[in-house]
Amino acid sequence: MAVPIIPILKKIGTAVLSSKKGRKVVGGIILGSLVLLMTPAAVVLGIFSGSMDINTDGVQTIVKDRQATEEKRYAEIEQAMTEAGYSEIKIREAQAIYSFALFNLSGDDVAEKLTECFLAETDEELAEKINGAFYTAFSVDEISAILESVRQEYG
Repeated sequence: MAVPIIPILKKIGTAVLSSKKGRKVVGGIILGSLVLLMTPAAVVLGIFSGSMDINTDGVQTIVKDRQATEEKRYAEIEQAMTEAGYSEIKIREAQAIYSFALFNLSGDDVAEKLTECFLAETDEELAEKINGAFYTAFSVDEISAILESVRQEYG
């Protein structure tokens, strides 16, 4: 005695598709299957099309310009802090703060402002002075983490 399968599937399909949740589940399964089938095809087409050009010269120029700017800032910070009588570790701390927190600032007075901030005696005061001088909102923990990494490296 064979059980007719088509009427059973029809009843299940009607029950599932008649509810909103059932339609969402079926739609999700169909969409997921399509994505799984189309992704490898898109990857293969992308690999073999060869029409994508990458401007590595432009990227290298930008990187070199940024490195030159950072090296210039480092030298300015070192000169300003040396003239103010700071130790080597304080100079490295200032350079680290510039690299990690103030790298996007422009202007000729960044080194002088940063040097003045190091008149602070504690990390809390330093964070306050940096936030006030550069209009930033760094927490004491962020500044302390930068300083601590320099102190471990050079101290």
